[in-house]
Amino acid sequence: MGWLEAMYVPPVLVDDGCRAWLADTLATWRGAAGVATLSDLINRINSLGTGACRPLAPRPTPREPTTQAKFAG
Repeated sequence: MGWLEAMYVPPVLVDDGCRAWLADTLATWRGAAGVATLSDLINRINSLGTGACRPLAPRPTPREPTTQAKFAG
């Protein structure tokens, strides 16, 4: 199977865009943060150290007020 991958899977290059290797949602988040290439992503992760994974998680969306809160005011 390795020989087949070697024939059809391009090598990963640091100048590749994140969109080429990451899911669209992740690539969009990274692009919005100014991380366009895999090199940018590596530098970002290295600059954050052990907290590198925290900024990758999406921020929760604000919750709608409950019906009771809407009519209480």
